[in-house]
Amino acid sequence: MSLKRKINPIVLFFMMLLLIICCSIGAFYIANSDKYDIGTPEPRFLIAGIYQTEPWTFEVENYSLSLPDKSLIATVYRNDQLIGIVVQSEGGYLEDKNTRQRRTLDNFFLPLNSEKYTKIKGDTLFLPLENQSMQMRVTASARPLIQLPEVQGIIFSRLFLPAPGVTCIYLEGGETIPSSCSVILNKLPLFLFFGLVALSVMLTTYLLTMDLDPGSRINRLFTTKPAFKERLVAVLILLVIIVAGLQGKLHIFAAAAIRFDTIIIYFIIICLLLVLSRKQLITPQEFGLASGWQSYFRGIVIVPVILLIIILFSTLQFPTSLFIPDTPKILFLQFLLIFSYAFGVEFFWRGFLQTFLERLWGKGFGLILTTVLFIIPPFLDAYNNAGLPLPTEKAMEVLFFFPITALILGYFYQRSHNLLSVTLLHALILFLPRIMFF
Repeated sequence: MSLKRKINPIVLFFMMLLLIICCSIGAFYIANSDKYDIGTPEPRFLIAGIYQTEPWTFEVENYSLSLPDKSLIATVYRNDQLIGIVVQSEGGYLEDKNTRQRRTLDNFFLPLNSEKYTKIKGDTLFLPLENQSMQMRVTASARPLIQLPEVQGIIFSRLFLPAPGVTCIYLEGGETIPSSCSVILNKLPLFLFFGLVALSVMLTTYLLTMDLDPGSRINRLFTTKPAFKERLVAVLILLVIIVAGLQGKLHIFAAAAIRFDTIIIYFIIICLLLVLSRKQLITPQEFGLASGWQSYFRGIVIVPVILLIIILFSTLQFPTSLFIPDTPKILFLQFLLIFSYAFGVEFFWRGFLQTFLERLWGKGFGLILTTVLFIIPPFLDAYNNAGLPLPTEKAMEVLFFFPITALILGYFYQRSHNLLSVTLLHALILFLPRIMFF
């Protein structure tokens, strides 16, 4: 007997509401307490000045850095506070004071505050760059070099400063000097904070879908256990996706560009599943595309509610404006591509695999197993790039934030059985960080 049948609906409603309030209070306490550091959302950095230097030599920890004449220095600010400098030069080098080994060091980002900047600058002459067109070129090339340790959280990245007393030099391609440079993450508050966020989202989703009924067609589908052919199809497609993930083919973004090959892989899978369903080689089903009007209307309501909860918790503030790096037309086309990618992902992972596993082992276990399988491709990709043990921030992304996001999407689909609403939520989760400004 379900929970809704055991408890009076009005009592259940207020129980869920009370739990949501408790989760919200707990999350806000963790986020605002001085005892816990859960990082800050990824900001828009301001390059406030560009300078040309005379030959400049300075020391950072156990390293000596030498830059040639006319090197370019871009000062980077966040909320009117200096957070670092981007250096662009030709012929610069870094020397390890202990081993006396040298290496070329042309373009890099050095996080530092105003006090340290003044100290290492010393009496070196910095001349403001006056040429406007050259300023624009230098700014455009400097922005990709700005890096800080980050963890990809739910929707928004969270940035962390290097460990106290440690200075990190961030090179092009993600390399750091020293290589052991890392962030100190207070893992428990992060886990607890975003766990409460996820719980709030799922309780709210349950609250808004209490009266939804997926319909007789879905009920009939769940009474039919997958045949051997269908199980074989699920295993084979999952293996293909895992191999593609291991080769890094499942990322939607490559640098700032959107990858078409990822979208093509998922749409090939969609076509294959539709053909197999039509030919009844797998159980004929609707993959969440034939929901009633109530489900579609409710999905339109639930998607912005979920996004609002995540945004408020993740940033603890409302968006103040939009950052439009391209024309509205290009931005719209980018969203269509991201939506196409999200549709392919949700069609397989939710519309087919989650439904398949729920029919096989029940809704609870099916949802959890889908979430576990969902993180295998990114885990293999991270292992392929970084090896074991994974860096702390990458391990948190793959083993914590990915499962939480997948759990939210899977639970939303389980409650609504509406693939388009879940696709819209997934697309907005990928798209909004590109344009929102806080």
